[in-house]
Amino acid sequence: MSSAETAETVRQRLEGALTKLESAIDDHVRTDGEKISRLRQQLDEARQENVRLHESSAAIAARLEAAIGKLKSVLER
Repeated sequence: MSSAETAETVRQRLEGALTKLESAIDDHVRTDGEKISRLRQQLDEARQENVRLHESSAAIAARLEAAIGKLKSVLER
């Protein structure tokens, strides 16, 4: 095998290795992108749930305050 053939074989092997590496990087980036997208969606859902819970909590607190006020009124009579 001549040095030119050896160099060509090495170049082909290097090209193949680089192609595999690029493919692995692309897969990793795509997977990370999907994870980020899924995490953003979960965060949005958690924020929406937080708003709903806050609204429910405020409504319950108002009802409790009203009930406490009525009880105080009845007890003061």
